Amino acid sequence: MGYKAVIAPASGIAFVPSGATEPIVLHPPQAAAGGATSVRYGNLTVATRPGAEDWVPGPEWLAWAGRFVPPHTVVTFARRKEGPRENKYGWRAVAERPDGTKGTRILVLVDETETRDSVKWLLLHEFAHALVTDTPTLAETLRAEKRPNGYPHDDDAHEAVFEEGLANAFADRLAPVPGLDRRWWRARVKARGYAGVTPDAAPSIWPAVVLVGVLGYALVTVSK
Repeated sequence: MGYKAVIAPASGIAFVPSGATEPIVLHPPQAAAGGATSVRYGNLTVATRPGAEDWVPGPEWLAWAGRFVPPHTVVTFARRKEGPRENKYGWRAVAERPDGTKGTRILVLVDETETRDSVKWLLLHEFAHALVTDTPTLAETLRAEKRPNGYPHDDDAHEAVFEEGLANAFADRLAPVPGLDRRWWRARVKARGYAGVTPDAAPSIWPAVVLVGVLGYALVTVSK
């Protein structure tokens, strides 16, 4: 997805954009540090940051889904407002295996563009990536494919990659509701007018302040 998972000292895992140094979201796995709660379901550990609880599937489903993941898989749910400051709706989730660690780390960003069913579909999609990563020969073969320009954020480029199609098929086969892919999600993003904003963030008052100042100056000038 264009992001690399790295070990962040005293903070657990950090997702860092390629070529950058600032982490997107920190999430300590296997711990409740940073306000996150953590529950283990077999091979799967689920960490939930404050505010993301409503999107986390129930324990029975997670216990069932945990059968499909390799050992040491960690999923963290976080509100989208904790995500990158730019291109906030470029992606839904990211799965990486940090250098020197066991297991895949999956970060899922949630807000009202997602539903409980879409999150289940998305998790299964990311679990498919984790299974590929856990099979070195398959990973080497699939990831030798040259990724098209704009792959992390451009929907058409993203969906054109064979591994993404494989992960979509895996999710469609196992999810309660199939077809909740990237294009389904993009339609919800656009319908809510969130293409360039984060709904969790409070709107800035500075444009209004500047406008009032300009109008006030104009009125004073005219009265003179």
